Amino acid sequence: MIRFVFFDLDDTIFDFKKAEAVAVSKTLAEQGVNPDKAVVSRYSEINATMWKRLEKGELTRAQVLVNRFAQLFEELGVKCNPEETKCKYEKNLSVGHYFIDGALEILKNLSKSYNLYLVSNGTLSVQEGRLNSSGIKKYFKGIFISEQLGFV
Repeated sequence: MIRFVFFDLDDTIFDFKKAEAVAVSKTLAEQGVNPDKAVVSRYSEINATMWKRLEKGELTRAQVLVNRFAQLFEELGVKCNPEETKCKYEKNLSVGHYFIDGALEILKNLSKSYNLYLVSNGTLSVQEGRLNSSGIKKYFKGIFISEQLGFV
């Protein structure tokens, strides 16, 4: 008999790609950079490469979070502070919860019969903001965010 169901947050409950694109566009605009489709696409390419380098042990998580903006700004030839941009991006991303179609209904229904748990390796401040603004915490018996547990 199934008693426990575990969910990942990004791309299972929330549409991370949409939230990321919105947050990147807003952040770049705040920094005075035109967030056209090509720039946002290039950011996504750089970001994916950085995360792969993290998986290989070539970068730390902290380096990925800042260096993705540093590389983008270098390529664009703009002078923006990548650390400041990282902070603005995380703030913008923390309010971006876009549900995958049917996800909220599934949580509502399953929570009536099962113990639901949430796991995420996303940035703690971002995930907490998204969970709070979405109102879905009430469906989970436990929420486990890797950074909160000491795994970054």
